[in-house]
Amino acid sequence: MKTAFQMEPLSAVTDKEFSTTLLLLQEGLRRGYEVYQFAPLDLSLREGQLTAKAYQVRELDLGKTPFFGIDDAKRVNLAEFSAIHMRQNPPFNIEYITATFLLEKAKTLVVNNPASVRNSVEKFFPLDFPEFIPPTLISADFDEISEFKVKYREIIIKPIYSFGGEGVFLVRESRNLAALIETLVRHYQTPMVIQQYIPQIADGEKRLILIDGELKGGLLKIPPKGEVRANLGHGGRPGKAELSARDLAIAATVGKELKKRGIILAALDIIGDYLTEINVTSPSGLVDFTSLYNVALEKDYWDAVERICHSRVGGNP
Repeated sequence: MKTAFQMEPLSAVTDKEFSTTLLLLQEGLRRGYEVYQFAPLDLSLREGQLTAKAYQVRELDLGKTPFFGIDDAKRVNLAEFSAIHMRQNPPFNIEYITATFLLEKAKTLVVNNPASVRNSVEKFFPLDFPEFIPPTLISADFDEISEFKVKYREIIIKPIYSFGGEGVFLVRESRNLAALIETLVRHYQTPMVIQQYIPQIADGEKRLILIDGELKGGLLKIPPKGEVRANLGHGGRPGKAELSARDLAIAATVGKELKKRGIILAALDIIGDYLTEINVTSPSGLVDFTSLYNVALEKDYWDAVERICHSRVGGNP
């Protein structure tokens, strides 16, 4: 198999021990695949042919410095690849959106499906499952947000396209709410996502991992004391998660839609009984999951990719 990862340069990876992308890339090398790496701006579409200026990855050993060995960059025809993996980190901005349009021209398997990634934004996608989400408002209008605040008293405000817990606020008092809304809307240039505060966040946020629509399990992200963000990058710590019947129902329902949309790797975030996000752009958590449960989800991921490549008409397994 010849495969490529659209991602940040290997030299720019700062959290290598916890990187899901490196875990997946390393498994590809273990299987003897030709593995390449390129960034979104390395893509070119010339007379209908999508190419990338890419580096072939020869070695990946996280215990070494540097931890990778690559060949000099060369331009490759992406139609000759079996699979391309969209693994660049958010933000989901115009560069990210442009990359999805270009990768639609690849004429090969792209994980996750670029059109579905573009149309399944993490904080919008859960709105397709109203039976599972907390009371939610999307607005930049102060009066709308104020009325929502009066009804639910404690609310969470977060930017639509932020990631990693950036710009997330718990609002208990109405004092300075107008200033907060004005500042966030001016900075992010979008409406905000406003949701009823779920106090069970103190017990942790569950992250459920799905591969090709199938639930593989979940881990618990436990926030630091006094914090409403459970993101591991903000001091959250991972733990084992006990999944409820509600969690399983959410995973089963969302999993069917993920499979329909060609989203092979996804991560659902659940607080209490509520689905809050569906991560499809660059889902993470596989390293912590592997460590906690002594399983190898990277193998399940590649087994799914191989299976889909073999089933595709004209695929290049």
